[in-house]
Amino acid sequence: MKKNSKSYIINCPIHQKQRSLVIEAKRKINHSNRRVEKTIYAEDVQFLAKQLLECDQFEANKEDCKQCHQFATTQHQSVEGVLKVITIG
Repeated sequence: MKKNSKSYIINCPIHQKQRSLVIEAKRKINHSNRRVEKTIYAEDVQFLAKQLLECDQFEANKEDCKQCHQFATTQHQSVEGVLKVITIG
């Protein structure tokens, strides 16, 4: 893992692929005006985050894995809020 000013670069191909998919789904959430689309993309983020959290290559003592889990947890929590707003609204 490399520290890059305010962010970290996680050296893991699994994380890098999932991260790009999460970011794309969140971009779609932000640009969509339809609740059903926002719900689908939010569920995609939850699914991708869960895959990272359940990674079979996870090693608790590796900083890359710790940062990956932090990223996945944050993304999962952020879309939980989106889903609550959509459900209530």
